Amino acid sequence: MIGRQVAGRFEVLQHSLAHELFDVYRAVDAASGRNLRLRILKASYAEDTDLAQEIVDVGERLKSLRHPSVEGAVETGLDGNLAYYASDWTEGQTLSERLKRLNTLSVSVGLSVAIGVAEGLHACHQAGVVHGDVSDRTVLSRPGEGVKLMEAGCWRAYGMSPLAARAMVPMMAPYLAPEITSGEMPSPESDIYALGALIYLILSGRPPFVGDSPNVIALKHHSAPYPSLRSQSRGIPEALDAALEKCLAKRPEARWHSAGELAAHLRSMQEALRFGRAIPQRAPAAEPEPVADAPSRGRRVIASVDDTSSAPEASTEKAAKPAKPEKAGAVPRPLVFLAYLFGVVCACILGVWFFLLLQPPAEFDVPDVVGMSLVDAAGQLDESGINYRKVEERPSDGPADVILEQSPPPGEKMRSGQSLNLTVSSGTAKVEVPDVKGELASEAQPKLEAIGFTVETDEVAGSGRPPGEVISQDPAAGQEAARKSVVKLTVASAANMISGSRTRRKYSYRIEVPTDMPDRVDLRVVMLDASGEEVVFEDRVNPGFIATVERDGYGDKVRFITRINGVTVDEVETGPEQEVEN
Repeated sequence: MIGRQVAGRFEVLQHSLAHELFDVYRAVDAASGRNLRLRILKASYAEDTDLAQEIVDVGERLKSLRHPSVEGAVETGLDGNLAYYASDWTEGQTLSERLKRLNTLSVSVGLSVAIGVAEGLHACHQAGVVHGDVSDRTVLSRPGEGVKLMEAGCWRAYGMSPLAARAMVPMMAPYLAPEITSGEMPSPESDIYALGALIYLILSGRPPFVGDSPNVIALKHHSAPYPSLRSQSRGIPEALDAALEKCLAKRPEARWHSAGELAAHLRSMQEALRFGRAIPQRAPAAEPEPVADAPSRGRRVIASVDDTSSAPEASTEKAAKPAKPEKAGAVPRPLVFLAYLFGVVCACILGVWFFLLLQPPAEFDVPDVVGMSLVDAAGQLDESGINYRKVEERPSDGPADVILEQSPPPGEKMRSGQSLNLTVSSGTAKVEVPDVKGELASEAQPKLEAIGFTVETDEVAGSGRPPGEVISQDPAAGQEAARKSVVKLTVASAANMISGSRTRRKYSYRIEVPTDMPDRVDLRVVMLDASGEEVVFEDRVNPGFIATVERDGYGDKVRFITRINGVTVDEVETGPEQEVEN
């Protein structure tokens, strides 16, 4: 696919993100010359015309959606029988990739990510688009420049194909709201639930509910109580824990009313932490599920006596014998009866359980899946209702993800509930190192890691190459190297963009935020001089704000890059002590 033109317009340059349904590439648009992220439905799904058409429809719906925190669609269609949609290219890595290195994010960084996602979701919902798959896989992280929500609305396509659904459900399970697994359609409320699970993950390093299978996870989403985030880390503010508890309420109506309301609450919390103010009051907790009235512990009910009742006359010879007083602490008879009934029911349940336990489990012949791809075998086993698990990966002379061995072997008997253990090929022990010279390190690294290599980078100055470009690699392109071995990349530093001597100079730059911005924006200015890159201004500012930046720098020229909400809006190169207005 590399080097091919899709739909006669998009030239495929290199692989981008990994995905279960799509082949994802960086491509260049021949019409405009700009880089795009191109998703092409994998060939294994090409015959499913309903799935392909829904992918095209998803891209069409996203064309009108524009927000700094949402990946914008550019074009969509069919190339032969392969569905595709192209979207804006944004540098960065998914949150799942970032968390592999960091495990968790700090509270301040986590709040920034959460606010960006919540604002993106609010824009989606206002445009009538339910994201449906908010997760660490669909959020692109751009350190210092916010986040990008990807693949909004693609959930509609997943349900068009049983094979696609089987591929996606295990990844989506940790984020699915209880009503989704009960058969309801995704909604803005289920997006808020998924965002709560995502925030929990990035701050604790684990999802709120975990299990050995999607079914177990779904059951916990339905019935398990909220596991307090503060129980994972005492450094989590109580107000943030309460906000997440409201996100993860079991009933949709008990959650935040909108993603915008959640974003505003998180932002007020962020500003309080930033400026040392008191953190806003806890969010109202989700309403508890209604429970039956229970007797108050330690209270005694005293019945009033009606004076007009048939009490004995004063002239009666013998007064009625008073009722025997109830002993203090005695259990009321109705409760005794209920406890007895409960014990009988439990005994019956245990009896049935022991009866079933003693019955011999059903047996069936073990199917032969050796030599099949893991995807094909999984489909066959799922249709047969057979449990399976991948217990080992090892190199082989054949392709990756092919089943090498199974236990029990074919032809033997398996019992119901028993798992089929699979040994899967990880591919050849050695693999050819691709040529990444001339590519950006941010693009070369995921390409090499997808093959199985570990990447180390070393920045050097003085090469004259653009910043981030790979100058050399070791091992060289075309050589064979063991999987999981290290590929060292020599990368040009940012200082190479600026020429001149290392004389210290002072630069002034005047930045005006466009007055047509309707809301406050995140303004960031980066300076590149002969010594490297420096962030010289970063703050959230009001419309019409004017900032003047003065910095000492090296060299005869300096470049100022202005970004608003993570999007580059201006880039100016100037000489020393020169004021430039944009």
